Amino acid sequence: MIITLAMLWDNLNQTYPELETELYTNGPIKGIKLLPPTNERLSEATLYLGKREDGIDLSYHGKISPVKLNTYLPLEELFNALQDSFNQLRDWDMEMHLSLLAGCGAEKLLELSESILGNPITVMDPSFKLLARSPHTESPSAIYNEVCKNGYLSAEMVKLYSVRGYLKDLVSSGKDGAFQVEEGFITITRALKYQRRLIGYLTMPCTRRPYSEGLAACFACLGDGIAQCMSRELQSHTLRRYMYEYFLVDLLEGRNLEPAHLRERLNYIGLPPEGKFRLLELDWQEGDHLLDHYLSQQAAELIPNEKVFVYGKSVLVFIQDEQRLDWVLERLGPFLKQKQGRCGVSRSFTRLTDIRTAYQQTAAALRLGCRVSTLRTLCQLGVEAYHYDETIFHYQRYAPYHMVEAAADAGLYSPLLDELIERDLREHNDNLRVLYGYLLCERRPTVAAAYLHMHRNNVIYRVGRIESMLSISLEDSDIRRELEASLMVLELIETGYGAAAGRT
Repeated sequence: MIITLAMLWDNLNQTYPELETELYTNGPIKGIKLLPPTNERLSEATLYLGKREDGIDLSYHGKISPVKLNTYLPLEELFNALQDSFNQLRDWDMEMHLSLLAGCGAEKLLELSESILGNPITVMDPSFKLLARSPHTESPSAIYNEVCKNGYLSAEMVKLYSVRGYLKDLVSSGKDGAFQVEEGFITITRALKYQRRLIGYLTMPCTRRPYSEGLAACFACLGDGIAQCMSRELQSHTLRRYMYEYFLVDLLEGRNLEPAHLRERLNYIGLPPEGKFRLLELDWQEGDHLLDHYLSQQAAELIPNEKVFVYGKSVLVFIQDEQRLDWVLERLGPFLKQKQGRCGVSRSFTRLTDIRTAYQQTAAALRLGCRVSTLRTLCQLGVEAYHYDETIFHYQRYAPYHMVEAAADAGLYSPLLDELIERDLREHNDNLRVLYGYLLCERRPTVAAAYLHMHRNNVIYRVGRIESMLSISLEDSDIRRELEASLMVLELIETGYGAAAGRT
């Protein structure tokens, strides 16, 4: 970075805002010295200060005639202030270079630049999704605060930028743009590029320090560092992963993306709008936010070609090709058992915009799978239930339970089952077990007999007795649906014979 007089003076004005000078130069300043009393050789690219009776003289390298600076500051105080300002800029440049060499992220560069630029700063991807922001500087800018709060710039503001031609000019010119979009101050924006391709925006609302030549020069230096940082991350796919996650989160939260905007983002991250997708949700019994991030990284290492990211309190896995589902579950299964985790699996979906529904399915599969596998109410009632996996829950297995969940939460099921349970308790019988097995085996007596460990003729006889007791016919499809739904409700209710028999 070349330190110029404009940068030096602008930085000095943070401490002494009343100081003004008519000395201008674009040449580099490599040091600050007091003007020697004799005509000795002056150092190259040096700013000299000399004392006079009614002020202070400033000159650059002896090539520019001394300019009087009207100030009541003592020469020593101004000299020390300029030295401090110069050292601060030099240290900033050195720390930026060292941080880039160490492979830092954009957030680190913004933190180093806060005291130099004195205004809030943000870095956003091409869709104006927040990637990093200055961590300490507050601002009265409504737009800046909106970005920090929501994590993105609103579609209305992006549209305003486009209508006014800001973005087109900004991207094509390759220069910083100063936008007057909020009353009282302007916002400087730079389009960041990598191999002639737009990779993001650097923005700074000048709410604490006014826009000036020196501030613009410092902002340009920061922009070069951020572009270098993002280019490296893009080459290592780190930034692309962030953009991928941000895009999926937008869809998960139901944000309506315009078709053109949707196509642009899909093209950028290399994702087809349609395919055969799956979504998984991972959950840990003793989970917290930090643990989620730690375990998500471990899961990502097991399935390196899939997209694993933390969303809210969930760890999600987006599978772009559902043919890889079995391989993914085979890899995750032992890991989940070891970490006491569970997994909900969505149905297959073909449009990316359906990912929100898929997320609802994974949450339902986890919630209902855990309830059914742990309660097993019908086992308590004497029925041998199907095997329930306690680690991986597929939504298609629990979709019917999802539909009757509200009834289960309200404790609602058919009074026919109440009547059957009361008879079983009174007569010490197992009619509910027989009815459950018969319906579970789709009313096939031979299959039901094997499942219930009974003779086929005995199954037919017992089913006939149940129909007679309840005054129903299982040939009636409406009756069957009512009973099957009620049996699902029973599986979601923590109850046994005693609690169920006490219902009215």
